[in-house]
Amino acid sequence: MRFAEPDSGKSSSLRKIREQSRKQTGLIASAFQTLQPGGTMLYCACSFAPEENEAVVNTLLNPFGEQAELLEIEMPIQHWQPGLELFEGQTFDPTIKHCRRILPNECFDGFFMAKIRKAD
Repeated sequence: MRFAEPDSGKSSSLRKIREQSRKQTGLIASAFQTLQPGGTMLYCACSFAPEENEAVVNTLLNPFGEQAELLEIEMPIQHWQPGLELFEGQTFDPTIKHCRRILPNECFDGFFMAKIRKAD
């Protein structure tokens, strides 16, 4: 989503969002599997759709259980929100709040990020 173009997020169809979500789910699982024990990765998406953000991260937490840990991300900026814990009746893992939604402004496009650590 772009600050200067408020309608930029409206062009995504639900079909396209679901397609991207499936792709992102495969990518995050693949990246996590290659991560060394104790390693950390940063998952980012240039989307505001919870299906591509919190839902994708939540799917990683399910099969990997205690192996995947979401870490808090300290933000040196003010225009962010924590990850959504609830979306359209779906409740996500409570640690999803450690994710960050960066709100678009004159310096940044909007995006999402999650810092994930693989247990030792």
